[in-house]
Parts: sequence; C-alpha cells; structure tokens
Amino acid sequence: PAVRVFSGADNPFLKRIAFYQYFGCTPASAAEGAEEAEPPAANDLNSTTDASQPRGAGHSSKRAEQRPAHVIARFSDAEHTPAIIERPCGLGRVVLITTSADQEWNDWPKDPSYVVAMLELAQYVAKRGDESASLTVGAPIEMTLDPSEYQPDVTVRTPAYPAEAELTATAAPSEEGPGLRLRWDRTDQSGIYQLVLRRRDGGEDLRLVAVNLDPLESDLTHADEGELHRAMPELPFVYVSGSQSEAAAGDDVRRELWPAVLIGLVALLMCEQGLAWFFGRRNS
Repeated sequence: PAVRVFSGADNPFLKRIAFYQYFGCTPASAAEGAEEAEPPAANDLNSTTDASQPRGAGHSSKRAEQRPAHVIARFSDAEHTPAIIERPCGLGRVVLITTSADQEWNDWPKDPSYVVAMLELAQYVAKRGDESASLTVGAPIEMTLDPSEYQPDVTVRTPAYPAEAELTATAAPSEEGPGLRLRWDRTDQSGIYQLVLRRRDGGEDLRLVAVNLDPLESDLTHADEGELHRAMPELPFVYVSGSQSEAAAGDDVRRELWPAVLIGLVALLMCEQGLAWFFGRRNS
C-alpha cells in the first residue's frame, strides 16, 4: 500500500523524486532473526544487522518465530540498495525507510506523493497482521490466539447486541503451526462484531471487526440486457431502454391541475367585474 501511488508504467511521481543520501543495510534472513544478538549501535548506518529490529526486542522467546525481512522498494543505484524494508514483529510489523523523513537527504517531502504514501504506510503498519483488513457479509472472521495468553472460549457479540444475546465460539488448535485458530462463519449481518477474549490472568481483551456490505451492490456501471441475464439468470425481469422509459413516463405522467384552476379563477373574477359593471350601469 505504501508504494501503490507509484504504480503504472507512465507514473510521473518516480521521475520527479531524487534521493541524495541514504544508508545501506542488508535485510535479515529468518536464521539471522532467530539469533540472540545485541542490537547494532545507533550511529552504525552501514550495519548488516536488521536495522528494523527495535533495541531490546531480541530478548523475547518469540524471536525465533520471526519471519525474514522483505524489501518493498529499492533505489536505482548500482547496488540497488533497499529503500523500504518490512518485517513482521510480534502481532504487528515494522517498516524501515532508509533515508530521512525531511528534505535533508531527498526532495520527496515536496512531492504530492509523499503525503499519500505516508498515510497509506501508517494504515498498513497499524493494521493487525493476523486479522483480515476488510470483511464483507458472509466472509468468516478468522483470528489466531496464543494459547499461553488466551483461553479458547471467545464471546461473540453481533451488530444486533444487546438486542441479540451473546454467543460463544471456541478456538481450535491451528493446523498451520502453534496457536489456536478462531473462525466465526455467522457474519450474515453488516456492522461491528465484538470479540471478547479471556486472558489466562483473568482479564479480558476486546477485538472489534467491521463487516461491510459487498461494494458490488453499489456498482452503478451501466449494464445491458445480456449482462443482467448473466448476473441474474433465475430472476425474471423486463428490460426497458431509456427511450421506452421516457415514452411510458409521458403517458403516465401526472397532470398538474393548477393551470386550469388559475384560469378558472381569473375567468370568475372577470365575470364578477363584468356583472358588477352591468348591473351598476342599469341602476345609475
């Protein structure tokens, strides 16, 4: 998402951005990520150790489970130095941009694409990696739970809560690796689903999942009769073109009565004035 603004063969943004200085680094592999090593010094810009790993994060038992870093973008120098690097970290992700965020090392902040890329990057980093970014009605809610931290029973509150009673779902052991996998298929309602996770220490965590209507239901693109038959083969309908619709509307259009009423009132007033003049003349 952070570099989507640069997509397209004729995209003008990349031709307008120049990077004058950046620091080199080598993305860590999975094996390097599992090593219990001291983090690099803060001023070591040419370190070959994973620069995206925050200081002190190497003392966790989950370090061996981390996946290798992924290069999202590279500079156009001879070495193709990594420009943007991403790596999963715990339940989230870390993204490293190997140049300055201001105009000291580049002129990117002056370009309109900078704001777009930073907003997309912030949303991408804030999104939980183990949960779906966007769900539509009918799609299952899936979530991975740490069995050492959470109990398998999860309370589910549908968008109709509290009018609809709470429901219970049970997370089962995952077939893809360690942990519990929660799957909730009953998402026939659009809205916010609340998942109450019970921790082993007695506390609770609340996870919110938004389930939206399929955006195709709001597609206003013109469809001809053949496309409608393919999309709704079992639904009987009558296809009416624009000209036919206007002709039918002309026959059934509502006729306004106020012009006739106004003409009648004017005629009545004129008759009244004429009769008054006629009888007044006779009496005089």
